[in-house]
Amino acid sequence: MVRARLVLLHRWLGLATLAFLILASATGSILAWHDELDAWVAPELLRTPATSVALAPMVPAVLRDIVVAAYPQGRVLAIPLARHPGKTVAFPVWLTDPGSASPVLLEVFIDPATGLIQGDRRWGDPTDGLKNLLPVIHRLHTSLLAGSTGEWVLGVVALLWTLDCFIGAFLTFPARAAKRRAGGPAKSWLARWRAAWALRVSSRGYKLGFDLHRASGLWLWVLLLGMAWSSVAFNLPAVYRPVMGVWLDQQPDLRRALRQSASGSKTSMDWEQALTQGRRHMATMTEEKQLGIVGEHWLAFDPRANLYRYTVRSTQDIRDKTGSTHVFFDAADGKLRGVQLPTGGVAGDTATLWLTSLHMAALWGWPLQLAVSILGIVVVVLSVTGWIIWRRKRQARTTRPVHAAPRAQAAR
Repeated sequence: MVRARLVLLHRWLGLATLAFLILASATGSILAWHDELDAWVAPELLRTPATSVALAPMVPAVLRDIVVAAYPQGRVLAIPLARHPGKTVAFPVWLTDPGSASPVLLEVFIDPATGLIQGDRRWGDPTDGLKNLLPVIHRLHTSLLAGSTGEWVLGVVALLWTLDCFIGAFLTFPARAAKRRAGGPAKSWLARWRAAWALRVSSRGYKLGFDLHRASGLWLWVLLLGMAWSSVAFNLPAVYRPVMGVWLDQQPDLRRALRQSASGSKTSMDWEQALTQGRRHMATMTEEKQLGIVGEHWLAFDPRANLYRYTVRSTQDIRDKTGSTHVFFDAADGKLRGVQLPTGGVAGDTATLWLTSLHMAALWGWPLQLAVSILGIVVVVLSVTGWIIWRRKRQARTTRPVHAAPRAQAAR
Protein backbone atom coordinates (compact mmCIF):
# COMPACT_ATOMS: atom_id res chain seq x y z
CA MET A 1 0.00 0.00 0.00
CA VAL A 2 2.79 2.44 0.93
CA ARG A 3 4.72 1.58 -2.22
CA ALA A 4 1.67 2.13 -4.41
CA ARG A 5 1.11 5.55 -2.90
CA LEU A 6 4.76 6.48 -3.39
CA VAL A 7 4.56 5.38 -7.04
CA LEU A 8 1.56 7.67 -7.47
CA LEU A 9 3.35 10.55 -5.71
CA HIS A 10 6.50 10.02 -7.81
CA ARG A 11 4.38 10.08 -10.95
CA TRP A 12 2.58 13.33 -10.13
CA LEU A 13 5.67 15.09 -8.81
CA GLY A 14 7.42 14.23 -12.05
CA LEU A 15 4.56 15.50 -14.18
CA ALA A 16 4.20 18.69 -12.13
CA THR A 17 7.88 19.58 -12.49
CA LEU A 18 8.46 18.12 -15.97
CA ALA A 19 8.43 21.28 -18.11
CA PHE A 20 10.30 23.35 -15.50
CA LEU A 21 13.07 20.77 -15.11
CA ILE A 22 13.53 20.39 -18.86
CA LEU A 23 13.81 24.17 -19.27
CA ALA A 24 16.10 24.66 -16.27
CA SER A 25 18.33 21.72 -17.19
CA ALA A 26 18.65 22.65 -20.86
CA THR A 27 19.50 26.26 -20.05
CA GLY A 28 21.83 25.16 -17.25
CA SER A 29 23.79 22.98 -19.67
CA ILE A 30 24.35 26.07 -21.80
CA LEU A 31 25.18 28.36 -18.85
CA ALA A 32 27.98 26.05 -17.74
CA TRP A 33 29.86 27.66 -20.66
CA HIS A 34 28.50 31.15 -20.03
CA ASP A 35 31.72 33.17 -20.33
CA GLU A 36 32.98 31.35 -23.42
CA LEU A 37 29.63 31.58 -25.24
CA ASP A 38 29.06 35.20 -24.22
CA ALA A 39 32.43 36.23 -25.65
CA TRP A 40 31.62 34.32 -28.86
CA VAL A 41 28.14 35.84 -29.26
CA ALA A 42 29.06 39.42 -28.29
CA PRO A 43 32.79 39.90 -29.04
CA GLU A 44 32.25 43.60 -29.78
CA LEU A 45 31.31 44.06 -26.11
CA LEU A 46 33.61 41.69 -24.28
CA ARG A 47 36.87 41.74 -26.25
CA THR A 48 39.27 44.66 -26.52
CA PRO A 49 41.32 45.53 -29.61
CA ALA A 50 44.69 43.80 -29.88
CA THR A 51 46.43 47.17 -29.56
CA SER A 52 45.14 47.56 -25.98
CA VAL A 53 46.62 44.37 -24.57
CA ALA A 54 50.13 45.81 -24.07
CA LEU A 55 48.88 48.99 -22.38
CA ALA A 56 48.69 49.43 -18.61
CA PRO A 57 45.12 49.58 -17.23
CA MET A 58 43.71 52.91 -16.09
CA VAL A 59 42.92 53.74 -12.46
CA PRO A 60 39.61 52.05 -11.48
CA ALA A 61 38.06 55.26 -10.14
CA VAL A 62 38.90 57.07 -13.40
CA LEU A 63 37.15 54.36 -15.41
CA ARG A 64 34.08 54.84 -13.21
CA ASP A 65 34.19 58.60 -13.84
CA ILE A 66 34.14 57.93 -17.60
CA VAL A 67 31.08 55.69 -17.26
CA VAL A 68 29.30 58.21 -15.01
CA ALA A 69 29.94 60.98 -17.52
CA ALA A 70 28.58 58.85 -20.37
CA TYR A 71 25.46 57.80 -18.43
CA PRO A 72 24.56 60.74 -16.18
CA GLN A 73 21.00 59.45 -15.75
CA GLY A 74 22.21 56.21 -14.12
CA ARG A 75 23.69 55.18 -10.77
CA VAL A 76 27.09 53.48 -10.74
CA LEU A 77 27.36 51.82 -7.33
CA ALA A 78 30.24 49.44 -7.97
CA ILE A 79 33.63 49.20 -9.61
CA PRO A 80 34.75 45.82 -11.00
CA LEU A 81 38.45 45.46 -10.14
CA ALA A 82 39.48 42.21 -11.83
CA ARG A 83 41.44 42.67 -15.05
CA HIS A 84 41.91 40.04 -17.76
CA PRO A 85 44.10 40.65 -20.81
CA GLY A 86 42.10 41.20 -23.97
CA LYS A 87 38.79 41.64 -22.10
CA THR A 88 36.69 44.67 -21.32
CA VAL A 89 35.39 45.58 -17.88
CA ALA A 90 31.60 45.46 -17.35
CA PHE A 91 30.29 48.29 -15.17
CA PRO A 92 26.77 47.91 -13.74
CA VAL A 93 24.68 51.04 -14.26
CA TRP A 94 21.22 51.22 -12.68
CA LEU A 95 18.67 53.19 -14.67
CA THR A 96 15.26 54.41 -13.58
CA ASP A 97 12.79 53.20 -16.18
CA PRO A 98 9.31 54.80 -16.10
CA GLY A 99 7.84 51.60 -17.51
CA SER A 100 9.41 49.34 -14.86
CA ALA A 101 8.62 48.94 -11.18
CA SER A 102 12.31 48.59 -10.31
CA PRO A 103 15.58 50.02 -11.69
CA VAL A 104 16.91 48.45 -14.88
CA LEU A 105 20.44 47.05 -14.98
CA LEU A 106 22.55 48.29 -17.88
CA GLU A 107 25.93 46.63 -18.46
CA VAL A 108 28.48 49.10 -19.84
CA PHE A 109 31.62 47.60 -21.36
CA ILE A 110 34.79 49.70 -21.25
CA ASP A 111 38.34 49.06 -22.38
CA PRO A 112 40.37 49.27 -19.12
CA ALA A 113 43.49 50.42 -20.97
CA THR A 114 42.06 53.21 -23.14
CA GLY A 115 38.81 54.11 -21.36
CA LEU A 116 36.86 53.61 -24.59
CA ILE A 117 33.26 52.49 -24.02
CA GLN A 118 32.66 49.68 -26.52
CA GLY A 119 28.92 49.33 -25.97
CA ASP A 120 26.20 48.40 -23.52
CA ARG A 121 23.22 46.08 -23.08
CA ARG A 122 20.11 46.05 -20.92
CA TRP A 123 20.94 42.91 -18.99
CA GLY A 124 18.51 40.08 -19.70
CA ASP A 125 16.24 42.10 -22.00
CA PRO A 126 15.00 39.76 -24.78
CA THR A 127 14.42 42.73 -27.10
CA ASP A 128 18.05 43.87 -26.94
CA GLY A 129 19.34 41.62 -29.70
CA LEU A 130 21.76 38.72 -29.96
CA LYS A 131 24.32 40.40 -27.73
CA ASN A 132 21.94 39.75 -24.83
CA LEU A 133 21.44 36.04 -25.57
CA LEU A 134 23.38 34.67 -22.57
CA PRO A 135 21.82 37.08 -20.03
CA VAL A 136 18.36 36.13 -21.36
CA ILE A 137 19.18 32.44 -20.97
CA HIS A 138 20.42 33.20 -17.46
CA ARG A 139 17.12 34.91 -16.59
CA LEU A 140 15.18 31.98 -18.04
CA HIS A 141 17.21 29.59 -15.93
CA THR A 142 16.90 31.53 -12.67
CA SER A 143 13.49 33.21 -12.87
CA LEU A 144 11.61 32.17 -16.02
CA LEU A 145 11.90 35.85 -17.09
CA ALA A 146 9.34 36.57 -14.36
CA GLY A 147 11.40 38.21 -11.60
CA SER A 148 10.85 37.23 -7.98
CA THR A 149 7.68 35.30 -8.85
CA GLY A 150 9.60 33.10 -11.26
CA GLU A 151 12.36 32.58 -8.70
CA TRP A 152 9.78 31.43 -6.15
CA VAL A 153 8.17 29.03 -8.64
CA LEU A 154 11.54 27.48 -9.50
CA GLY A 155 12.35 27.26 -5.79
CA VAL A 156 9.19 25.24 -5.18
CA VAL A 157 10.03 23.06 -8.19
CA ALA A 158 13.53 22.48 -6.78
CA LEU A 159 12.05 21.53 -3.40
CA LEU A 160 9.68 19.03 -5.04
CA TRP A 161 12.59 17.68 -7.09
CA THR A 162 14.62 17.18 -3.91
CA LEU A 163 11.76 15.22 -2.34
CA ASP A 164 11.32 13.20 -5.53
CA CYS A 165 15.00 12.21 -5.50
CA PHE A 166 14.38 10.28 -2.27
CA ILE A 167 11.09 8.80 -3.46
CA GLY A 168 12.62 7.71 -6.76
CA ALA A 169 15.57 6.06 -5.01
CA PHE A 170 13.22 4.18 -2.66
CA LEU A 171 11.16 2.90 -5.58
CA THR A 172 14.23 1.24 -7.09
CA PHE A 173 14.47 -0.98 -4.02
CA PRO A 174 13.13 -4.47 -4.76
CA ALA A 175 9.66 -5.24 -3.52
CA ARG A 176 9.10 -8.01 -1.03
CA ALA A 177 10.32 -11.24 -2.58
CA ALA A 178 7.70 -13.70 -3.73
CA LYS A 179 7.76 -17.22 -2.33
CA ARG A 180 10.57 -19.05 -4.05
CA ARG A 181 9.95 -22.31 -5.87
CA ALA A 182 10.71 -25.50 -4.07
CA GLY A 183 14.40 -26.26 -4.23
CA GLY A 184 15.29 -22.93 -5.91
CA PRO A 185 17.91 -20.67 -4.34
CA ALA A 186 16.64 -17.48 -2.72
CA LYS A 187 18.11 -14.27 -4.14
CA SER A 188 19.38 -11.78 -1.61
CA TRP A 189 17.95 -8.26 -1.41
CA LEU A 190 21.17 -6.81 -2.86
CA ALA A 191 21.17 -9.29 -5.70
CA ARG A 192 17.65 -8.28 -6.65
CA TRP A 193 18.47 -4.56 -6.32
CA ARG A 194 21.50 -4.96 -8.59
CA ALA A 195 19.18 -5.31 -11.56
CA ALA A 196 17.98 -1.75 -11.08
CA TRP A 197 21.49 -0.45 -11.80
CA ALA A 198 21.80 -2.21 -15.14
CA LEU A 199 20.72 -1.48 -18.70
CA ARG A 200 19.33 -4.38 -20.67
CA VAL A 201 21.34 -3.74 -23.82
CA SER A 202 19.04 -5.89 -25.95
CA SER A 203 16.00 -3.88 -24.90
CA ARG A 204 14.20 -1.49 -27.18
CA GLY A 205 11.46 1.08 -26.88
CA TYR A 206 9.65 1.21 -23.56
CA LYS A 207 11.96 -1.24 -21.73
CA LEU A 208 15.06 0.70 -22.75
CA GLY A 209 13.44 3.95 -21.65
CA PHE A 210 12.50 2.42 -18.30
CA ASP A 211 16.05 1.15 -17.75
CA LEU A 212 17.53 4.54 -18.68
CA HIS A 213 15.19 6.29 -16.26
CA ARG A 214 15.93 3.98 -13.36
CA ALA A 215 19.63 3.23 -13.84
CA SER A 216 20.80 6.76 -14.68
CA GLY A 217 18.86 8.07 -11.69
CA LEU A 218 20.68 5.62 -9.43
CA TRP A 219 24.18 6.04 -10.82
CA LEU A 220 23.97 9.83 -10.64
CA TRP A 221 21.71 10.08 -7.59
CA VAL A 222 24.13 12.04 -5.38
CA LEU A 223 24.83 14.55 -8.15
CA LEU A 224 21.13 14.95 -8.95
CA LEU A 225 20.30 15.50 -5.28
CA GLY A 226 23.08 18.08 -5.01
CA MET A 227 21.78 19.91 -8.06
CA ALA A 228 18.22 19.89 -6.71
CA TRP A 229 19.13 21.04 -3.20
CA SER A 230 21.50 23.76 -4.44
CA SER A 231 18.61 25.05 -6.57
CA VAL A 232 16.63 25.39 -3.35
CA ALA A 233 19.57 27.37 -1.90
CA PHE A 234 19.44 29.80 -4.81
CA ASN A 235 15.69 30.24 -5.15
CA LEU A 236 14.12 29.36 -1.81
CA PRO A 237 16.54 30.40 0.96
CA ALA A 238 13.66 30.69 3.44
CA VAL A 239 13.47 26.88 3.33
CA TYR A 240 17.12 26.07 2.66
CA ARG A 241 18.67 27.99 5.56
CA PRO A 242 16.49 26.56 8.38
CA VAL A 243 16.93 23.00 7.09
CA MET A 244 20.71 23.35 6.79
CA GLY A 245 20.78 25.07 10.17
CA VAL A 246 19.58 21.87 11.82
CA TRP A 247 22.95 20.25 11.09
CA LEU A 248 25.38 23.11 10.39
CA ASP A 249 25.98 26.53 11.91
CA GLN A 250 25.45 29.56 9.65
CA GLN A 251 26.31 33.18 10.18
CA PRO A 252 23.54 35.74 9.61
CA ASP A 253 23.45 37.88 6.50
CA LEU A 254 26.14 40.43 7.35
CA ARG A 255 25.05 42.99 4.78
CA ARG A 256 21.49 43.02 6.11
CA ALA A 257 22.69 43.28 9.70
CA LEU A 258 24.96 46.20 8.84
CA ARG A 259 22.12 48.01 7.08
CA GLN A 260 20.01 47.71 10.21
CA SER A 261 22.81 49.19 12.33
CA ALA A 262 23.72 51.99 9.91
CA SER A 263 25.07 55.17 11.50
CA GLY A 264 22.80 57.46 9.49
CA SER A 265 25.68 59.61 8.24
CA LYS A 266 25.26 61.06 4.75
CA THR A 267 28.87 62.04 4.11
CA SER A 268 30.98 59.59 2.10
CA MET A 269 34.60 59.39 1.00
CA ASP A 270 35.22 59.29 -2.73
CA TRP A 271 35.87 56.07 -4.64
CA GLU A 272 39.64 56.45 -4.82
CA GLN A 273 39.85 56.99 -1.06
CA ALA A 274 37.49 54.05 -0.51
CA LEU A 275 39.65 51.73 -2.60
CA THR A 276 42.74 52.74 -0.62
CA GLN A 277 40.90 52.20 2.67
CA GLY A 278 39.54 48.84 1.54
CA ARG A 279 43.00 47.65 0.60
CA ARG A 280 44.31 48.66 4.02
CA HIS A 281 41.56 46.80 5.86
CA MET A 282 42.00 43.74 3.66
CA ALA A 283 45.79 43.71 4.16
CA THR A 284 45.34 43.85 7.95
CA MET A 285 42.66 41.16 7.96
CA THR A 286 44.53 38.75 5.70
CA GLU A 287 47.68 39.17 7.77
CA GLU A 288 45.80 38.42 10.99
CA LYS A 289 44.14 35.35 9.49
CA GLN A 290 47.21 34.31 7.49
CA LEU A 291 45.46 34.44 4.12
CA GLY A 292 46.86 35.22 0.70
CA ILE A 293 45.23 37.59 -1.80
CA VAL A 294 44.95 36.10 -5.28
CA GLY A 295 43.40 39.16 -6.92
CA GLU A 296 41.02 42.08 -6.49
CA HIS A 297 37.41 41.57 -7.46
CA TRP A 298 34.97 44.34 -6.50
CA LEU A 299 34.38 47.63 -4.71
CA ALA A 300 30.72 48.40 -4.05
CA PHE A 301 28.81 51.13 -2.24
CA ASP A 302 25.56 50.58 -0.32
CA PRO A 303 23.82 53.97 0.00
CA ARG A 304 21.20 52.56 2.40
CA ALA A 305 23.87 51.84 4.99
CA ASN A 306 26.50 54.36 3.78
CA LEU A 307 28.84 51.41 3.57
CA TYR A 308 31.61 50.27 1.22
CA ARG A 309 32.34 46.59 0.52
CA TYR A 310 35.77 45.69 -0.80
CA THR A 311 36.05 42.16 -2.19
CA VAL A 312 39.04 40.07 -3.22
CA ARG A 313 39.66 36.52 -4.26
CA SER A 314 41.76 35.02 -1.46
CA THR A 315 43.26 31.64 -0.67
CA GLN A 316 40.01 30.91 1.21
CA ASP A 317 38.03 31.24 -2.04
CA ILE A 318 37.21 28.21 -4.14
CA ARG A 319 35.70 29.76 -7.28
CA ASP A 320 37.97 30.24 -10.26
CA LYS A 321 36.94 33.71 -11.39
CA THR A 322 35.10 35.50 -8.58
CA GLY A 323 35.96 36.38 -5.00
CA SER A 324 33.90 36.14 -1.83
CA THR A 325 36.33 37.50 0.75
CA HIS A 326 34.82 40.79 1.97
CA VAL A 327 35.63 43.67 4.29
CA PHE A 328 32.89 46.19 5.07
CA PHE A 329 33.76 49.70 6.24
CA ASP A 330 31.94 52.94 6.97
CA ALA A 331 31.87 55.31 4.02
CA ALA A 332 32.09 58.37 6.29
CA ASP A 333 34.96 57.59 8.67
CA GLY A 334 36.44 54.45 7.05
CA LYS A 335 36.09 52.33 10.19
CA LEU A 336 35.93 48.57 9.69
CA ARG A 337 32.38 47.30 10.22
CA GLY A 338 32.67 43.62 9.39
CA VAL A 339 34.57 40.78 7.72
CA GLN A 340 33.16 37.84 5.79
CA LEU A 341 35.17 34.81 4.64
CA PRO A 342 33.95 32.33 2.02
CA THR A 343 35.26 29.16 3.69
CA GLY A 344 37.01 28.04 6.84
CA GLY A 345 34.82 30.06 9.19
CA VAL A 346 31.28 28.73 9.62
CA ALA A 347 30.60 25.18 8.43
CA GLY A 348 27.17 25.95 6.98
CA ASP A 349 28.49 28.81 4.86
CA THR A 350 31.38 26.70 3.62
CA ALA A 351 29.01 23.88 2.64
CA THR A 352 26.68 26.29 0.85
CA LEU A 353 29.53 27.87 -1.12
CA TRP A 354 30.76 24.46 -2.26
CA LEU A 355 27.24 23.35 -3.18
CA THR A 356 26.40 26.47 -5.17
CA SER A 357 29.83 26.66 -6.81
CA LEU A 358 29.52 23.10 -8.09
CA HIS A 359 26.03 23.92 -9.36
CA MET A 360 27.44 26.87 -11.33
CA ALA A 361 30.54 24.99 -12.57
CA ALA A 362 32.52 27.86 -11.02
CA LEU A 363 35.68 25.87 -10.24
CA TRP A 364 38.03 23.29 -11.75
CA GLY A 365 37.68 24.69 -15.26
CA TRP A 366 36.32 22.83 -18.28
CA PRO A 367 36.11 19.33 -16.70
CA LEU A 368 33.41 20.51 -14.27
CA GLN A 369 31.75 22.61 -16.97
CA LEU A 370 31.48 19.49 -19.12
CA ALA A 371 30.20 17.42 -16.19
CA VAL A 372 27.49 19.98 -15.35
CA SER A 373 26.43 20.12 -19.01
CA ILE A 374 26.15 16.34 -19.18
CA LEU A 375 24.22 16.26 -15.90
CA GLY A 376 21.75 18.77 -17.35
CA ILE A 377 21.24 16.52 -20.36
CA VAL A 378 20.71 13.56 -18.02
CA VAL A 379 17.95 15.46 -16.19
CA VAL A 380 16.26 16.13 -19.54
CA VAL A 381 16.52 12.40 -20.37
CA LEU A 382 15.09 11.46 -16.96
CA SER A 383 12.20 13.86 -17.45
CA VAL A 384 11.39 12.66 -20.97
CA THR A 385 11.69 8.94 -20.13
CA GLY A 386 9.55 9.50 -17.03
CA TRP A 387 6.86 11.06 -19.20
CA ILE A 388 7.10 8.14 -21.68
CA ILE A 389 6.71 5.63 -18.83
CA TRP A 390 3.66 7.50 -17.49
CA ARG A 391 2.10 7.74 -20.96
CA ARG A 392 2.62 4.02 -21.67
CA LYS A 393 1.09 2.99 -18.36
CA ARG A 394 -1.79 5.42 -18.83
CA GLN A 395 -2.53 3.94 -22.25
CA ALA A 396 -2.44 0.45 -20.74
CA ARG A 397 -4.93 1.45 -18.05
CA THR A 398 -7.36 3.03 -20.52
CA THR A 399 -7.26 0.14 -23.01
CA ARG A 400 -7.45 -2.71 -20.48
CA PRO A 401 -11.29 -2.74 -20.11
CA VAL A 402 -11.76 -2.80 -23.91
CA HIS A 403 -9.69 -6.00 -24.26
CA ALA A 404 -11.01 -7.57 -21.10
CA ALA A 405 -14.68 -7.60 -22.22
CA PRO A 406 -14.33 -10.15 -25.10
CA ARG A 407 -12.30 -12.47 -22.89
CA ALA A 408 -14.94 -12.34 -20.21
CA GLN A 409 -17.68 -13.22 -22.70
CA ALA A 410 -15.62 -16.08 -24.11
CA ALA A 411 -15.14 -17.49 -20.64
CA ARG A 412 -18.90 -17.79 -20.24
